[in-house]
Amino acid sequence: MGWLPDGDVNANDLAVMGATPRWLMATLLFMPALSLRVGFRGVRWIVTAVLIGLVIVLLFRTGLQVRLPDGYIYGYLPPEIRNFMIRNF
Repeated sequence: MGWLPDGDVNANDLAVMGATPRWLMATLLFMPALSLRVGFRGVRWIVTAVLIGLVIVLLFRTGLQVRLPDGYIYGYLPPEIRNFMIRNF
């Protein structure tokens, strides 16, 4: 049962990814929250968590060309803005 405490971290990650339409926003919100959750509460650790999150998103989005389906919220935008937001954010 040593893996059980990690289950809440995984569940939080999946919830943030599902609730937030884009990776960058989800990751930049999740990484500092995870840092606080595990006890790293200093400014240095929060900034480090944000920077690591940014590197992860850039690696997956630009380096590996990983794309997730767009969020449902983009369906409410006008077509020109929707396409711009999906491709760039």
